[in-house]
Amino acid sequence: GATPPSKRPPNFIVILTDDQGYQDLGCFGSPDIATPHIDRMAREGRKLTSFTVQPICSPSRAALLTGCYPQRVGIPTVLFPHDKTGLSPAVPTISSLLKAHGYDTYCIGKWHLGHLPGFLPTDHGFDGYFGVPYSNDMQPAVLMRDDKVIEEPYDNALLTKRYTEEAVAYIRRRRDRPFFLYLNHTMPH
Repeated sequence: GATPPSKRPPNFIVILTDDQGYQDLGCFGSPDIATPHIDRMAREGRKLTSFTVQPICSPSRAALLTGCYPQRVGIPTVLFPHDKTGLSPAVPTISSLLKAHGYDTYCIGKWHLGHLPGFLPTDHGFDGYFGVPYSNDMQPAVLMRDDKVIEEPYDNALLTKRYTEEAVAYIRRRRDRPFFLYLNHTMPH
């Protein structure tokens, strides 16, 4: 049976969006944009307000997932589809650490830490992956599930909807056990 919520470890949902302003969410004071579901998550969970990022995608993602300066983990600049490298699977990540403690782990959205085998989310402690391996403005435009391309090209206008639906379905499937969901919305990039 399922462990009662009061006796099990907390679930973690990390939402990362590209090019979003600090005050673009209601929980951070937006007077113009309604974000009631995210506001509720912030009220009922934890709202972290201080994280230094690089002004480019790959280093910021490497820092968030590893807790290290991006240069220390080999991601000093943005990765492109022609690059043959990525974040080393030998580097511990939030997902690999939580997985070792019994968490289900899932990555949805823009990965941007290496698109070749050995560098994908499933090589970094994630049980599954659904998303675009690099920026949505890069070619080839591929959508992946785990380590397989499932669409080429994909419809860029539907990414937010598809990522959200995938996240909601994952949360519903895993709600009775500890999970870590790393949700990387491509928009408003």
